[in-house]
Amino acid sequence: MGWGGKRKGAGRKSKAKKPAVATDLKNMLPLDYLLSVMRDETADPDRRMKAAKCAAQYCHKKGDRSQKDGKQRAAEKAGAGKFAAGAPPLRLIKNLDD
Repeated sequence: MGWGGKRKGAGRKSKAKKPAVATDLKNMLPLDYLLSVMRDETADPDRRMKAAKCAAQYCHKKGDRSQKDGKQRAAEKAGAGKFAAGAPPLRLIKNLDD
């Protein structure tokens, strides 16, 4: 009777081995790494797209903000003159401790 011991197929299954990471990544800047992933044609397309999105914020500035600034200046100009905010109300009651 063969009880106990090693049985074929028993135990925890081994995980897939991760690919080895290149040692030159230690000296690489994050932007350089993202650009290398984005340009790698053998990489997964979803991974390439995510790398492109992350790298874009470092390579390109956000859209033109001059229109928004112009609207802000126009609003400040319209709020001047007779439409300006009035002075705050005076204190009518003084502290009784004086």
